[in-house]
Parts: sequence; C-alpha cells; structure tokens
Amino acid sequence: MPRITDVHSDQGPWSIAGVSNVSTHVSFARQPVGWNNNSFETNVVVNPKHLSQSSKANTFIKSIIDGILARMNTRQELQNTQPMDFSLVGAARGAARAYFGFRISDFGLPNADKQPRKDLANSSDLMRSSIRNPKSEIRNLRSGPRPSPLDSRPPHAFTLVELLVVIAIIGMLVALLLPAIQAAREAARRSQCQNNLKQLGLAFMNYESAKKEFPLSIKKADSVTGHGLNNWAPFVLAYLEEGNIVSGYDLKEDWWRDPNRTYVQTFLPVLICPSTPDQRRIQDKPESTPPNKTGACGDYFTPAGVHLDINNVLPSDQQFPTSGVDLRGVIRWEEANNLHNKMNRVTDGTSHSIMVGECAGREDVWRRGQKYDVDYTGSPKIRARGGAWATSDNAYEIGQRKAWNTSFDPIPGTVSINNSNEWGHCFYAFHPGAANFVFADGSVRTLAESIELRTLADMVTRAGQEVSQAE
Repeated sequence: MPRITDVHSDQGPWSIAGVSNVSTHVSFARQPVGWNNNSFETNVVVNPKHLSQSSKANTFIKSIIDGILARMNTRQELQNTQPMDFSLVGAARGAARAYFGFRISDFGLPNADKQPRKDLANSSDLMRSSIRNPKSEIRNLRSGPRPSPLDSRPPHAFTLVELLVVIAIIGMLVALLLPAIQAAREAARRSQCQNNLKQLGLAFMNYESAKKEFPLSIKKADSVTGHGLNNWAPFVLAYLEEGNIVSGYDLKEDWWRDPNRTYVQTFLPVLICPSTPDQRRIQDKPESTPPNKTGACGDYFTPAGVHLDINNVLPSDQQFPTSGVDLRGVIRWEEANNLHNKMNRVTDGTSHSIMVGECAGREDVWRRGQKYDVDYTGSPKIRARGGAWATSDNAYEIGQRKAWNTSFDPIPGTVSINNSNEWGHCFYAFHPGAANFVFADGSVRTLAESIELRTLADMVTRAGQEVSQAE
C-alpha cells in the first residue's frame, strides 16, 4: 500500500491557514521502490509561496483531490490505473486525512488506501509540526494492510459468554478423560502387583523344590534348636534375589533384634503393592522390654487358615463343622501337629488353594477406604497388627472381627474382601472391587470383593474336602 515518507517545505517557517490561488503547485513523485512487494514511496512537496493567511484552509487540499478525481472517476478506472496513479491516490488520501481529517468518501474516491485512523492521526500531528517548522521532516510513515476506514466496527474479541462456554467444554473434557486416565494407571498398578505376587509365588515354589516343603508362616523361637522367632520371609528371600539380606540375617535371633534389626528396616518393592497409598511405612511398636519391634512394612501375607469365628457371619446352611474338618491353610504356622508344610497335604488341589494374598496398608487401619492412623498408646488404641514384612504377626486365620484393642471394637461391615485390613479379618487391597492372590500352583489370580465368603474360605483351606472355583 502507498505510504508518505517525506513532507517538507523549501522555504522558511510558515503555517497553513489557507491558499490564495487554486493553481497551487503540488508535485507527486513515486520513487523507484519495487512494485511487486506492494511498497513504494511518494514525495509531497508544498511550495509555500502559493499559501496565504486569508483563504480557507481546505481550499488547498480540495484542489488536489479535484485534480485526482478528474482522472479517476469510477472504481473500475481506479482498478485499471497504473502504479503511479495509486501513489497519487494514496498521497491525496494521506494528505487529506492528515491535514483536515477528511474521509475519502466525502470526495467519492474509492477505497484504495487501508491506512488506519490512529496512524493517520499520528501522521497529522507530525505533518502539522513540519509545516510550522520547515526545517523539520517527517520520515518513514508506514502503513500496512488495514481494515477500511469506513469500517468503524471494533476488533473482534472473545465475549464473556464465549469464554465461559470454552471453559465449560474444557472442564467437561477433563471430567470425561480423568477417570479413564486413572483407570489406566490403576490397571498398570494392578498388573505390577500381580507381577510382584508372581515372583513371590515362584520363590515359594523354588523353595519347595529345593527343600521338599513350603516354609512355615511362623517359626517359633526354640532354645533347643537355637531358632529365633521369625516368619516365612527370611526363608524365601534368597529366591527373590535378596541375597544381601540373607547373608547378614541371623535365623537364631528374633526378627527385631540385632543383627536382624538393621535388615528388616529395608524396604522391599517386591513385597509392596503399587496401589497402596503410603509405600514407605514403618512399624515401630513399643515393647515393655526394649528394643521396639521395628521394621519396614509389606502388603502381602500368608493366610494360615480359617477361624471358626467365621460361622458368626455365615448363613446357617454354610457354616463349618466345629470338628472333623481341617481348616488350615497352605502356609501354616509351626504347631504340634504341623511341623512341616508339605505339598501333599494340599488335598483340595494346588490350583484351588490360596497360598499368598493381600492385606495392604498395615500398621494403619483401613476400613472400607477410610484410614485411621496407627496409635499404639492413644484412646482408642488403633493398630492393624502385622505390618512389618518380617514380623511374626504377618500371618493369621481369616474370619474374625476383633480389633487390636477393644477400645476400637467392633470392626464394622461384613467379613469380606476389602472391608478391613485388621489382623484376623479377611483380605484387603487398594484395587477397586478386587484383590490379587497367589495359589499353591504358583498361578496369580484376581478375586472380586463380591465373592461369597464361604467360597473364599474354601479357597483358603488346604484340606477342607471341597473344591471351589475362583471367580
């Protein structure tokens, strides 16, 4: 588009108040700037000898525009003009707007110049300043493609309603996508949990293959044999590639005493469910005789069997006989009639008998997603017993509804998966609606929390003379 780059006078100081002669000398010349890139320059030279203080100010500029209109009377002629004519139109429009604020429509001139009013107003100030002082010059007044001066509409912008609609749409998209993202993350965590249990199951199977028996869930302290009080974990760590712990662990000492005390405070990722909110929990139970029972917590345990208290919550037609039935689990603790956990004692079938399950989040108490921080000495006393992966409280018989301390009794809800992680109750996981298990054949399966309690109990027993199919 055309641009006025230089306006100057060739004599001393003067000011425009009017013209005395309509034959005022005004020359327009286009400089040799490239036409292809739509940019050229025009010099406007005003001869002050034709100006006086008596005539009206607009006579001068109207004489310019009249001369141009004589050559270009229609829009079609304007479109067919040569580059020089465009420069004249641009110069005339710029001068008219700058000096007197004329709209080009006042003279019937087509819309060839796109220079905005703001720029022209600035040009007006500068050009008037130059006329008052001939020594001053106005240079490089540029204009690019602009909306038509006839278009007085403001620039388009977002209205408040449009902005609120966009925000609402974004909010809806986030609301739709967030559950899907969370579900995908939980699926990944559940898969990692299953992988942990798969490694744990292989460790038990390799131990059985090497020792011809499964480890005991609790190995009692015995001064005769020289054994300390320990659970199953130290016996299978060698099969979990935790040789550094095994090499320093002393099975002749209790799990919380030196030198074992240092090792049991090591967090083992393979024993921690990725879905558990607090991954790095420490059990630090005070003892009447120091030291405290301190150890890093885990989320997996070996169900030792089914407690007869389960009959209190089972329908009468599903209750277990009080005698004549074996309710022990695959990984049973040491007792007079159970010094070894042999594979051939799993008469219900290894693929139908649970060996390891989830009881996540201990020592804190979790009841149906509600957390109660562990408090060993407060009122009420709160504890989900058996948090440390090395503790002798890791294993228990399921089916009970007793809190660690009577001040926090009773355990609400029904005995079922994901109702509570308190010792002796059932299984507990942070997977929505389910928990993961390792069966005695080494397979890993997920059971829904809606599974019937009697069916779940049948899977825990190793020789209950029933065969239950996992759901």
